[in-house]
Amino acid sequence: MDMFSNVVVFEDVPAYDSLTKYILGGIIASTFIAGIVLLAFEVIGAVIMFVATAIDAVVIRAVLPKRFEIYEDRLKIVLPGPFHLTIPFRDIIRVGQATKDTAWIYWGIRFSTSSKYLVEIERKNGMNVILSPSMEDRFIEQLEQVRGNWKEPGIF
Repeated sequence: MDMFSNVVVFEDVPAYDSLTKYILGGIIASTFIAGIVLLAFEVIGAVIMFVATAIDAVVIRAVLPKRFEIYEDRLKIVLPGPFHLTIPFRDIIRVGQATKDTAWIYWGIRFSTSSKYLVEIERKNGMNVILSPSMEDRFIEQLEQVRGNWKEPGIF
């Protein structure tokens, strides 16, 4: 069992573009408006659309990161509730800025909430990850600095 450090070295929150907010709001609004329109014609259809609106809202909320925490030995992506993704430093190959197209099209785990602030984490094990920390340059700098100071624990 791995013993992880409890010391948070750096913490950042996700950046949100206006476009991202409009897309997410549009997804929820479209099913809600469809439900309102259907109320006049088909009550069961309206109820289904309202349920779809609630499900959309819960799913969107569940997959959007709350914050990014850099510890002495790992990166932790905190999601709502008890959920998180932990990436140990031993699994990270490279950290760097990503291109704008990876915000929307990417083969990996995408926690990007902005097309302006993008950080790519290349991993040895598992899928690569795209993040959108609000302080992109400082986040990369802090992660690289902490990773540079980290030493993998020895066997003995």
